[in-house]
Amino acid sequence: MNKILLSLLSNILFSAPPVLLVLVYARAGSFEDSAALGLALAVCAPLQLFFSMQHGLSILSGRMSLQSALSMRVLLLAPLLFLSAAVAWILKEPIVIVFALYRVGDFLYEPFFFDLIRQARMGIVFTQSSTRFLLQLMCGWLGLYFSADILVVVSLLALINVLYSILKINRCWGLLSLGFSREYFSGFFLGAGALIAAVCINLPRYFLSSGKVEDLAVYSNILTLVMGGTLLFGAVNSVVFARASSLGLKGVVAFLNRSMIVTFLGVAASFSFVAVDSALSKLFIDVFLGSKYSAYYSLIVGFSVFYFILYMQNSLNLVYLYFGHEKDFMIGSTVLLVMLLVAVYWSNVVLSIELELMIWLVNLLYFLFCFSMFIIVKCKAERAK
Repeated sequence: MNKILLSLLSNILFSAPPVLLVLVYARAGSFEDSAALGLALAVCAPLQLFFSMQHGLSILSGRMSLQSALSMRVLLLAPLLFLSAAVAWILKEPIVIVFALYRVGDFLYEPFFFDLIRQARMGIVFTQSSTRFLLQLMCGWLGLYFSADILVVVSLLALINVLYSILKINRCWGLLSLGFSREYFSGFFLGAGALIAAVCINLPRYFLSSGKVEDLAVYSNILTLVMGGTLLFGAVNSVVFARASSLGLKGVVAFLNRSMIVTFLGVAASFSFVAVDSALSKLFIDVFLGSKYSAYYSLIVGFSVFYFILYMQNSLNLVYLYFGHEKDFMIGSTVLLVMLLVAVYWSNVVLSIELELMIWLVNLLYFLFCFSMFIIVKCKAERAK
């Protein structure tokens, strides 16, 4: 139990700084600051996921060594930064490339993080995650204390994050092999699928960037909170699914069925406890984002439902990958992207519907897609018996 708790806390501390940054600027910054930060997150997250190629899963399963993962990431730094710079230039948003530099620190540190988890050295994982978190917290606080521009604050965080990762890499530099190997790209389909899945989640952000800055700001801020919350079920699901898969197909099917029950209970709770009592939605907005976002309290119900749909998708992805269908995962993500692209474009550009209706449209498409995945996975499980 202690190891599960340390793993959960370490995952939260590892990913918490950007979420905290969003929350701080939601309260202390302008709508423009929040919108720019949200756009940077929407660009950098998919790129990082693609170039990571989900090698964290390979390290955890013992299929890839720390040396190979680090070597791959050092080689892929150049294309990652080049694409980030190109997008920053196209969007005329310098914060995108600065935030990409911050993500470079995560990109280089992740292999160490997953390798320590694989070795079950949870005490060291927690200590290092706490150290990174506290260093970034101090730098961010200094920047805000002196009322520095958001670009300066993110630059400070990027500097600390990258330096910490470089110090870690420096200890094992002699072990790196900077020649190309097919092993480095063994997770290409997983990486491509993860990139497309991240684009699906962020797609409304891209369309909202050309509209009202307030809509983009509130959508980005609440979505960041939702994605921060996914760390909880992501960490728990990883541990629970590992135990379930050790029992074979029977355990995997039981895990899938339990996940579906949790999803429907979560969606029902979202409607009964949030939709009925708007005071809860207003309280959530006031606590996490501040009173200037109070007018958007009605969005909370839709995002709450979206959270549990993402939980459903995460559980389905684990089961899908259990059967070794990485290509199907990528193809399925592509189908969802096309559906969302048509729906969001039509609703936002052609019909110009309200933001709340667009969120419910996205929820509907995600649910239909995940339910289809559930039927497919159940059929695969039946054939595998």
